[in-house]
Amino acid sequence: MAAKKYTFDAYWENLPDELTPVNVGNLLQLSETNINKKLNSGEIPGYKIGDCWRITREELKADIESRKNDEARRTYLLKELQRVESRIQKKICIFAQ
Repeated sequence: MAAKKYTFDAYWENLPDELTPVNVGNLLQLSETNINKKLNSGEIPGYKIGDCWRITREELKADIESRKNDEARRTYLLKELQRVESRIQKKICIFAQ
């Protein structure tokens, strides 16, 4: 019997609607201290109830998806810049001759 494959969306469905910094730390493989720093700086979306942070599953999921898209775009732009730089270098060599 083949192992069941989990999609990105299916993984998130198994999580509670609200997460704690400990839950998020386990998901992202970061310490609770690091998660709290990221929450305080606004790097991770969340809200406080008293002294306790809460992170909604959907906001965290959306934040991670947007970062993934941002990273793909940065990679694409870097490759384009390298390609343009290479073309410029070739033209400089032609003019230098």
